Amino acid sequence: MADPPTPAWSAAEIAALAAAFEAGTLPREQWTHAAHLAVALWTLSRLPPEAALTHLRQRIRAYNVATGTANTDHSGYHETLTRWFLQAVAEHRGRHADLPLQQSLACLLRSPLADPSAPLRAYPPRRLGSVQARRGWVEPERPVLYSFRRCPYAIRARLALAAAGLLPGVDLELREVSLKAKPPELLEASPKGTVPVLVHGDQVIDESLELMRWALERHDPRGWLGGWSAAETAAGEALIAENDGPFKHHLDRFKYASRFGGRGGGGEPEGHRAAALAILRGWSRRLEPGGWLLGGRPSLADPALLPFVRQFRLADPGGFDAEPGLEPLRIWLERFLASPELAAVLDPPWAARSPWRSPRWLYHLALSHEWQAARTAGSYRRSTRGRSLEEVGFIHLSQAHQLEATHGRYYADLDPGAVTLLVLDRDRLAAAGVEVRLEPAPGSGELFPHLHGPLPLAAVLRAEPWRPASSGESNLPRRGSPAEPAAS
Repeated sequence: MADPPTPAWSAAEIAALAAAFEAGTLPREQWTHAAHLAVALWTLSRLPPEAALTHLRQRIRAYNVATGTANTDHSGYHETLTRWFLQAVAEHRGRHADLPLQQSLACLLRSPLADPSAPLRAYPPRRLGSVQARRGWVEPERPVLYSFRRCPYAIRARLALAAAGLLPGVDLELREVSLKAKPPELLEASPKGTVPVLVHGDQVIDESLELMRWALERHDPRGWLGGWSAAETAAGEALIAENDGPFKHHLDRFKYASRFGGRGGGGEPEGHRAAALAILRGWSRRLEPGGWLLGGRPSLADPALLPFVRQFRLADPGGFDAEPGLEPLRIWLERFLASPELAAVLDPPWAARSPWRSPRWLYHLALSHEWQAARTAGSYRRSTRGRSLEEVGFIHLSQAHQLEATHGRYYADLDPGAVTLLVLDRDRLAAAGVEVRLEPAPGSGELFPHLHGPLPLAAVLRAEPWRPASSGESNLPRRGSPAEPAAS
């Protein structure tokens, strides 16, 4: 059965709908899920988020009474659903702030939020249906995704998560990692230390294909998983196996030849390039111009393979573009490279420019020229800006949640390139015999870590240009606070 058409409401019709709801005169059969979203968006266009929540809480209860629905532990007003959807609509409105109300609503009604079951992405049905959730706010069980923006496995996982309508900071917490300094939380979740890894309660998914299916089994609006025959599904699985096996083997030994011995050491990059191209020509032959791997629409195989073909091309764009026998594949790849779906998962919030700051590490803000001098000297002895270890008696450090305020107090007037963030390993500091004490900062009482001795360079996991943490959170109470460092 076809989906019902999306309502095309004008601004005047939205206002009239909201007015009838406010007055309690809107017929019950017109109080649909789409009407709920329209009223939420209309209210947020007039009130700040906190006031909008208070207002709608009162008006929904009053409307229920006016139309014969009792507000009890089993019917009527539902606090968790109201707050969850209002938060989502507020975030939608922020992303479409340049659109008029009616156009913003049209976008909203084409989004995953148009599905009344959308909160089930964040809540088990039993929890959402509980009396506790109806009476008050219940935090969602928000998954944590460890990712690396350039990794093709992580890219394909993010493509599926985005296609399923999940949003970083809303439906999941995204933790961008540095593969040179993997956070302990990632290694506890998956000792192999590769990305992507998704942690949801006690569940750990550390294979990208399994993660793609996890997302699409919850919401698959593009039909990447659904609607395929058994033969088509088998053909798609065979393509993915060929990509993840032989093609990835040859791709790595062509693109990263030095890691595998290079010429004379078993790597022979040109031989691996030729073997990879033979596989690509086979994929190209099955593509009709403008088509997809399994026919006229994309399947799971397309987003699963595309990031790897993109990576192969990046190793030698000119050679790839001039290679005979690849024209259908080039059209297929170019469409992907120009797609908004790829652009979205290569930029924030899906791909942060700086790694996530683990609460288990310690941090120090250094003047960049002083850090460079310390690398030459073999030891770092600056306490804070303008003061030395010898003057103060210790080196000022920060915990992850203290960094923004520390930067604001002491370094905000400097260009970002003048400040380097040092990421420190507690265990390496202890092994070097340098004591870290939590001590109160003068005048505040807040405890800060202080390093009582010079900083050994071996304890520095990363040194990177200072970048502020991502911002832009709504003022509305969030649908879930960031996950605590977990056995994730």
